Amino acid sequence: MGERRADLPAAHFGLGIVIVASVAVGLFAGPATGALVAGAFAALFLVSLCARAARGAPVDVPVPARRALRM
Repeated sequence: MGERRADLPAAHFGLGIVIVASVAVGLFAGPATGALVAGAFAALFLVSLCARAARGAPVDVPVPARRALRM
């Protein structure tokens, strides 16, 4: 099974949809619910990141973040 990976434009598009959905829910249902939706998306991202790391797939860390982690 090949490695599946989103390219940068698709990833930014997905991030934009998450932000729009969180703001829309926050406007119509209240800020606490909007924060809950944003937290659910963040949890889903972390679960997929942990699953990727558990499979042994490379988890890319941007170069500036790597430098910050060394300090």
